[in-house]
Amino acid sequence: MSRFSRFKPNSWGQNKAQATLADSDIESFPSGIKILFDPPDAACDIVFVHGLTGDRERTWTSPITGASWPRDFLPVSLPDARVLTFGYDAYVVRKHGSVAQIDISHHANDLLNALANERQGHDSATRPLIFVAHSLGGVLCKDALRISEASGDANLAAIVHHTRGIAFIGTPHGGSWLASWAKTPAAILGLAMRTDLSLLSLLKPNSEVLSRIHDDFLSMIRRRGSQHHAVELACFYETLPLVGRTQIVDQLSATIPGFNNISIHADHRDVARYHSAEHPGLKSIVGILERWARPPVTAGGLSADAKAFLETLSFSEMGVRQATIEHAHAGTCRWMLEDPHYKAWVNCQDLDNSHGLLWIKGKPGSGKSTLMKYIASEAPRPKGLVRLAFFFNARGGEEERNAQGLFKTFLHQLVQESPAMTSRLLTHFRRKKAKVGNRSIIWSPAELRDIFFDTIRFNSRTPVEIFVDALDECKEEEVRTIIAAFERCAAETVERGSRNIKICWSSRHYPHISIDHGFEIRVELENLGDITLYVQRHMARSKRQQSFRSLEEKIVEKSKGVFLWAVLVVHRICKLADKGLPIARIEKVIHDLPSELSKLYSEIFSTLDPELAEDTANLMYLVLYAARPLDTDELRIGIDFMRSICPSSLEDFAALPEQVSYFRNFVTELSGGLFEVIDSGIPIGTQHPDLEESLNVKDSVFDWDEGSREAWNRYMARANSRRPLAEKQDMANIVETRWVVQVIHETVRGYLMREGLCHLPGKSLPIPMDARTGHLHLYQMCRRVLATNEMSCVFPKKECAALLRCIPDLVRLGLRWLETTIIQYALENIFLHLRSSLFFGPKDQCGPQWDLLSPAIQRDVHLTEIREALLRWECIRASTSILQPMRGTASHLQNNNFDSIMDRDLSPVLAATGLSLADFQACASNFHVALLTLHRHSFSFGDSGLKAAIAAVAHHGTEEELRVLLKDADPSACLGSEGQGALLMAIESRRTSIVEILLSKGAPANPPTHGGEFRKKTPLSVAIECRDVSVLSKLLSYGADVSVTANGFLPLALAASLGYKDVVYLLLDRGGRTMTDFSVLKRAAKVAMLGGHQEIATILMERAACQ
Repeated sequence: MSRFSRFKPNSWGQNKAQATLADSDIESFPSGIKILFDPPDAACDIVFVHGLTGDRERTWTSPITGASWPRDFLPVSLPDARVLTFGYDAYVVRKHGSVAQIDISHHANDLLNALANERQGHDSATRPLIFVAHSLGGVLCKDALRISEASGDANLAAIVHHTRGIAFIGTPHGGSWLASWAKTPAAILGLAMRTDLSLLSLLKPNSEVLSRIHDDFLSMIRRRGSQHHAVELACFYETLPLVGRTQIVDQLSATIPGFNNISIHADHRDVARYHSAEHPGLKSIVGILERWARPPVTAGGLSADAKAFLETLSFSEMGVRQATIEHAHAGTCRWMLEDPHYKAWVNCQDLDNSHGLLWIKGKPGSGKSTLMKYIASEAPRPKGLVRLAFFFNARGGEEERNAQGLFKTFLHQLVQESPAMTSRLLTHFRRKKAKVGNRSIIWSPAELRDIFFDTIRFNSRTPVEIFVDALDECKEEEVRTIIAAFERCAAETVERGSRNIKICWSSRHYPHISIDHGFEIRVELENLGDITLYVQRHMARSKRQQSFRSLEEKIVEKSKGVFLWAVLVVHRICKLADKGLPIARIEKVIHDLPSELSKLYSEIFSTLDPELAEDTANLMYLVLYAARPLDTDELRIGIDFMRSICPSSLEDFAALPEQVSYFRNFVTELSGGLFEVIDSGIPIGTQHPDLEESLNVKDSVFDWDEGSREAWNRYMARANSRRPLAEKQDMANIVETRWVVQVIHETVRGYLMREGLCHLPGKSLPIPMDARTGHLHLYQMCRRVLATNEMSCVFPKKECAALLRCIPDLVRLGLRWLETTIIQYALENIFLHLRSSLFFGPKDQCGPQWDLLSPAIQRDVHLTEIREALLRWECIRASTSILQPMRGTASHLQNNNFDSIMDRDLSPVLAATGLSLADFQACASNFHVALLTLHRHSFSFGDSGLKAAIAAVAHHGTEEELRVLLKDADPSACLGSEGQGALLMAIESRRTSIVEILLSKGAPANPPTHGGEFRKKTPLSVAIECRDVSVLSKLLSYGADVSVTANGFLPLALAASLGYKDVVYLLLDRGGRTMTDFSVLKRAAKVAMLGGHQEIATILMERAACQ
């Protein structure tokens, strides 16, 4: 009994009547919502949810003073917040009477409904919500929000929509030892105490229910963040034990990587109750609540144009990298705020020498990204300051790794953060919208860059801090361009006498890139205190912490400022300590460990389980060389089908979905902790179908010989309509996100790719990790998946007709699998991997690499079938290509007479590939890939088709593809007066190298002359509108005529009307005699004046006066 008395409020011991509660008394448990503070014009609701053995008031009340901080202290700091508290019966043990046997979802549903009822009034239904949850209450809140998101009831669904933040206080996200501890006296006392085992089992370490709730919750958080409805999270964890020397919920269980995790010097009970408003722990919590309660700048009040502009900028991975970087460990990174260089930068000191630039440099793994996230999100933020942040990610999507994604993100943030600058941004957007008409708006990298810097330079009042992390994870040529652009912007700002722009970027050490101005901070020289703090805290978790104190200094010293090295070593040392290894042996391990990361990686790989070596290698291939990041379900299948003995059927994968937490453990085991599982925040799309209840095709087998794409779509829609209505509603409401595997740090990828070999235990020879081998293994995986019993029955081959009618069970399974993402991946990328393996030459002949293939892979390669399939694949790929820029030119290409071309020339191709005329026409009408393939296979398809292909390549193809098409082309037919579309497309795309190739091959710089014809555009006019000086120079070099009008404007007048001073100067300098014509100069000056470009008008008038 004494053990449980510690969990009872003190007042229970003083009231004997309450100590012997009867069942009738339990019914009066203080449950439901109670309002503690209700101001007349509340701006937000803050809801408190207690944990185990607590109630809605006593949990938050100090036993020393009787003060309830939500009621007595919080309203002082947040006078316009309504404070509510929710009660539920969470007593897992009682001496008399029965405990409530209700699972967590019932409590969560009660919270949701009670809150919805309390907020029904018109003035509170849309009020922002903040939750403060202690212990089990945090799990309750997570499950309630999950239920809210999936609910069809508008009142319940509104709860998650208006939730702004959740403060978790001592919440066991990963389980707690309390569960097993609390059951012990229940078993001893028998009937004397009754236990709610359902709640206790929930809190077991690695509880399945807890993992499910936590995984679903994190997916929801990422998803809402990508939809611009971010929910803030903060985790407060105790640092003092409650019973003996053990904490109820330790730091590992109480924190969520990637979010704000804050320590409080108190035990599990006292982290939730405070006797004074000056307690540091309470100040930390209230400070977070104050920050969340401030109304954020959101898109809710944006105009239709602003929302449309944001849509053109958004991409699925926007903000994902920053969100997945773990928050700085408590107490770390604070040195940065006191660094003299940082203080001088943030206070705009010594601008003549710094120009407002700060470059944070560090070794790989030294913690630069965590430090940048800390500054961008945690550093003091003066009122009115706009902060922009972009984190390059070499492991992410294309726009996470290039300048286009950077400027899209910055412009997106400007619209949300600065109404003053949004109006200028929308001017650019409306101009672009008017130019493209009904076509989709697609921004080029140069346009995004110009719009951003124009807006920043024009800004004269709003202070802006710009953070760019991991420059080294962007291509080097782009890095130089980015640095130069920001340097120019900073210099111009200082020259104007402005202090509004400060720029901070981080990277590894770049000895070959330097800047003339700016402060510099070297992380590895400053972070040893942070590493010491991390090592001490994590080593202190071990039962042998006293013996470890002699090891801490050695680990810190040997880390040499590389935080990642210390993290990996501490993890390994703790594992050795748990196995009982003597301290002397552990000291030797530390001494023998290499201090270079690459050598440490080799050491880690050498200690992996030999029985899992094959799976480890396959996981590496899948992570390093897949065409896109594969999710955890796809990786499970991929690993199995890459083994030396692989399945022949997909049947064993029918019950595929599995807890992400289990696969995370498997990935850690395979990689030694060098790979990690993360929630990408990207919707996964079509999910694996239910193999028990899905499509029913026994009674109507699809006839591939007579089918078409439209018929197939109708067939699938009809079959899908047989799903129960409730199931379809659930699928619509719950959007799954992709959990993917990536390397923990870019140095791991660099190590594997640079070395090209990986030594794994159990393997006599090192395993090759080069790209060629990786793509070969992925090709093999795709081929094996597509060769399974189920998939062999559903591909459109003539011999399948009889098979379809003979084995309907396999057909039914195959049709379902056809809609899964792993099959879609195999279909889309099998030949991409084959091409990338480089052993199949440009003429589809085996090169010398063939002899390097293993016999197993050679058996998988059937050359005759592959030659036919490659052509078919590229044709189909072209018809379903995601090359969006070509959609705007489809109407232009469709003017060509493809019907006659195909009827005359392509019959052998159609017969060989099995494509219908309509399908291949779609390829030829919209994209260039199929036409290019045919050209390489020596099929003739006439000048008209070649002209369309050249135009498509000029817009978005490669230089090599263009040269292939132009090699045997007739310039007069394909590039002459009627084929000028290719040149115009290249100019619009700002592709200087393509423009030069076309001009050198005979594309005319001037349009054809037909007397008196009105022209809407010419090559010169398009280049001027794009403000592309380099392309303009090329055109002038090839004799472009500056006296030819477009849309009624001469080139000089067009440039003057747009206010492009650099273009005006170029035309005046290189325009020849036309630029000395008084009437031309006068007309240009007039349109410049009408456009408000006074400086240009003056320049032109002065030039005219000299004539």
